[in-house]
Amino acid sequence: MLNNEINNTTSHLNLIKDKVIVSNNAHTIYEHIKSLENDPKHRLRWIWELMQNAQDANASEIIITFEDNVLSFEHNGQPFTEDEITHLIFHGSSKPPFSGKRGKFGTGFMTTHLLSKRVQIKGCIKDGGSFDFELTREGNNDAEMARSLSASWKNFINSVSIDPKLNHTIFKYIDLAPGIPTTIEAILENLPNLMPYVLIFSDKINKVSINDKGVINSYLKKADDNDKFKTILFESSRNQLPIAYKMWLHTDSENEIVLAIPLDEQNKIKELPLNVPRLFLTFPLIGTDNAFSLPFLINSEYFEPSSEREKLWLNADSQTSQTIKNKELLEKAFKEYIKFCYEIIDSRIENPHLLVNFGAFRPIEWIDSDWYKAQILNIFNSLDDLPLIKVSKKNCEELKFTEAFIPFPETEDKEDAKRIWELCDYLFSHKIPEQQLARYWQDILYNRQSFVSTLSPIAFTIQKLCNYINDIPENKLSELIVIDLDKLEFIKSLILTLEHFKLEKYWNEFAILPNQNNILKKSANLKQEILGSTQEIDEKLKDIGENVFIPVRPVLLHKDITINSQDHKLSDFDKDTLVSSLITHIKKTQIDKANFEFQKATISLLGWLMENERWNELIGYPVKMKSDKWERFQNTNEPFLLPESKWKTNFRDYNDLFPADYILHDDNSIIFSDNIIEKAQNKNFVLGSPLYWVKDEIKSSDIKTMVTRRVDKETISKHENSEWSLVEPILMSKVAYFSFPKDKNVIDKARGSRIRTQLLLKFIVETLLEEDIYGFTRTEVNIQSDGECQRVGVYPSHWLRDIKNRDWVKDQANTAKKPSVESLLPYFSYQEGDENILYNSLEKQNVSRLLHFLDIGVGDLLRNIRAGNNEEERISWDQSYVSILMNKSLTPEKVKRLLSDSAFIKIYEDKIKQEELTKTNNEIGTAVETAFRKAFENIPQYQIYREPIGSDFIIECDFPHKLLLDLPDNRKFVIEIKSSRSTEVRMTKTQGETSFENKNYILCVVPLFSDVIDETTILQNARFVTNISELLYLKVKKIREITSLHNEASKKDETNGISATIEGTDIRYIINQQHWNMERETVLNFKEFIDNFVNSEKMN
Repeated sequence: MLNNEINNTTSHLNLIKDKVIVSNNAHTIYEHIKSLENDPKHRLRWIWELMQNAQDANASEIIITFEDNVLSFEHNGQPFTEDEITHLIFHGSSKPPFSGKRGKFGTGFMTTHLLSKRVQIKGCIKDGGSFDFELTREGNNDAEMARSLSASWKNFINSVSIDPKLNHTIFKYIDLAPGIPTTIEAILENLPNLMPYVLIFSDKINKVSINDKGVINSYLKKADDNDKFKTILFESSRNQLPIAYKMWLHTDSENEIVLAIPLDEQNKIKELPLNVPRLFLTFPLIGTDNAFSLPFLINSEYFEPSSEREKLWLNADSQTSQTIKNKELLEKAFKEYIKFCYEIIDSRIENPHLLVNFGAFRPIEWIDSDWYKAQILNIFNSLDDLPLIKVSKKNCEELKFTEAFIPFPETEDKEDAKRIWELCDYLFSHKIPEQQLARYWQDILYNRQSFVSTLSPIAFTIQKLCNYINDIPENKLSELIVIDLDKLEFIKSLILTLEHFKLEKYWNEFAILPNQNNILKKSANLKQEILGSTQEIDEKLKDIGENVFIPVRPVLLHKDITINSQDHKLSDFDKDTLVSSLITHIKKTQIDKANFEFQKATISLLGWLMENERWNELIGYPVKMKSDKWERFQNTNEPFLLPESKWKTNFRDYNDLFPADYILHDDNSIIFSDNIIEKAQNKNFVLGSPLYWVKDEIKSSDIKTMVTRRVDKETISKHENSEWSLVEPILMSKVAYFSFPKDKNVIDKARGSRIRTQLLLKFIVETLLEEDIYGFTRTEVNIQSDGECQRVGVYPSHWLRDIKNRDWVKDQANTAKKPSVESLLPYFSYQEGDENILYNSLEKQNVSRLLHFLDIGVGDLLRNIRAGNNEEERISWDQSYVSILMNKSLTPEKVKRLLSDSAFIKIYEDKIKQEELTKTNNEIGTAVETAFRKAFENIPQYQIYREPIGSDFIIECDFPHKLLLDLPDNRKFVIEIKSSRSTEVRMTKTQGETSFENKNYILCVVPLFSDVIDETTILQNARFVTNISELLYLKVKKIREITSLHNEASKKDETNGISATIEGTDIRYIINQQHWNMERETVLNFKEFIDNFVNSEKMN
């Protein structure tokens, strides 16, 4: 009885125990699921918890199917033990140890119930049999959860079959919670970023297949991989070719840590996606991606994560074994990573810059921040000596981190980052990252700053850039080395950048603004022009300022630089202020003591003032004169003369007549354009020419001088005591400084020497009379005196008045006198070998009129010039004048035309020459003929007599002549005598006709070698050309033909009344010397000719 009671009590207690255990487990499960439901991040863990369980079951292949709103997870792992399936159902808080199994079906599995509270589980039991039951976690309180546990156990027991139906395990989640299908889709879509790493780190799972609504994706380990490089092939029913996920692995010597870096299809380092956790315990520790933004993955089977696998125990306040273990593992991983990086660099693999892509530090409550920062900083210090930075400049080696400049923005604006890189690239492309990585390296520096609180020294901010420019030698823009861009364009770009990002303060702190000498200055030392306005400063004014020691370019902002920021504009500098300063400074300076550049600038400013019509500012302004003195402008009646180079040439030839103190130096000529000359003349500041015209009065005494017409003189002489004046001023011609100032004027200088007197006379006759057409033309004016008005003719010229009234002609007695025949005679006289300008000018009408104005007769002057001191010759000239003047058929015009007609004079002179030549030839011919006749008259057997036509003489001999033996008349010659001092003789047409008709025609040529012509000359020199008829035959015949044609053409045509005349047909036959050469057989000398007769004795 007692034993029964005890047994009953024990049974009752066991029931109570079981009930309590179930109740406790139900409470734990209910509270845990409720906690998981309140944190959405746990919805992402289900797949890794299921895979963890599959790996614990030594599964090599996993199949996930999501279709018709049902998720199925299947693996080929080992069967459940009875303990495992029981623990799976009841999930007690006390878990038995399972060697080598990380999941242990603890709280991790419960995250899968976030998908659905109902799970259909199929599988096998290790000791035999299979099951297929629904595990439910439905319940709104502990009691309901307890009933769900009991129901699940009952379902399991009822489903157990002795014969195994399956060789794999399936978890099928039905009746998915709201929103869960979307979560599942998101997880499946993100698997390409995670699944390849899971398979890399898992030493058991080889393949994972996902069937997502008919689209099948598979992840498969590549069989031929080694321990260092692993590849996962991704195959999809959507793609024809598989995609390879490559990974470079590094394992520590104790096999506690595996590091992984992804590679792309070209074996370049590949950047890890941001949403990939960096820590793996075979499977990703979801949530560690926010804490550890590393450029590599760390896998360790020895990590001690939280039960939710979302963090590691690393808290600074914790000294638990888990925390110590986790820190040791991570420290080892970080050290191994440094080794790994050196190994990668040695391999020359591409994209090594990604090795330092550590994200920004984020304070995480479960991480010891100081410890973590120290670890990462140690990595930074170790990797900074690696050549990781590919620079912008082509064909350059990669730089170490510490050797480079990283263009770094000072604002959050992405445009800022782009602009700072572009600016740096122009300066040192060999030191900065290439453009496509510029933003990357900027982010690296941003992230590093989160670890150390200060910006890295290699961060090249706009401030540093400005400081760099500030430090160039002597602040010369030319010393700034800019690549592929104009230096000034670079500065403009910098200014625009500063304005864009509101960093104008830097041009106050640094010398980065170029002045107009291309020297960089701070803004406080600069002003800006008012460009585009009337106050914009001419470059010419700036040049002037430089040379007179008021430099303006150094204080002016360069014209190509524009400051748009209204709050940071420079103060204005206007043109009027500068001009006023320049004028004041120059007027106060003793210019003749200044250097050449100062003087040159003074002239340039004068030109500028005139060009800009600032006439009021010219009074008192210094100007350089021809004498090298510096005078000052005054608005006087007789202004300064323009430089000589601006005069007409005919005035320049006589520049020495004018006072050098009143002629602007030729250095000024550059400023006097035609436009400026006209303006300056109108304002009475300069005279454009020594000859000019002004409206003026004429003094009463001068009126008498300037009237030359006899009738006008008579009119004035009738009122001898009257004071005449012009009714109104008239335009008068003047010569500058002709009679003013005293001792320096033209008249006074001319009277000082005969040379100057002569120079002035030449100036008058060659230039003034030609140029002053107005002043040398009589003008009718009205004069008045005592109420009486008369109209007279005057020469409106002050210089004419002066040369008539003043004593200025230097005579031989060295006394200056008024112009007269006696005083002017030495200057107008003809001089052998001289230009005789004055003498020749007497032919000009204007000169005659001038002399007439001076009461000098040009004829009287010329008569004295030609006759000199010869009284008789003067009388002869007077008679010649009388002859001309007494010939009433002659008029001044006819005489002038005849004597000025050069052709007429030449014809007359040729006629005189021809007459003299004819006379001489006749005398020579007569002398030769006389001598020839006497020679034959003294020779026996020969008779000679004149032949009036066609020849000179007929010679007959008493006996036949050898030359005539073949002719009927063999004793008679027709002789033509020609004397010659040249190499030829000429015969008339008639003489040629005679030779043609007479075979006994002989030409006798007498060369004349001296002026003596007598009988001896004939005997010695005569040459008888015996064949002259033959020589002339063809020519005479041709002339006859021409003559016949001439006569025919000249006949008048009676039918139409047309006739022709041919003039100028004088014909001469020219006999060259070769035909009377004595070496010819047909040429005989005198003796040979007379010895050729044949007498009876010779014939016998």
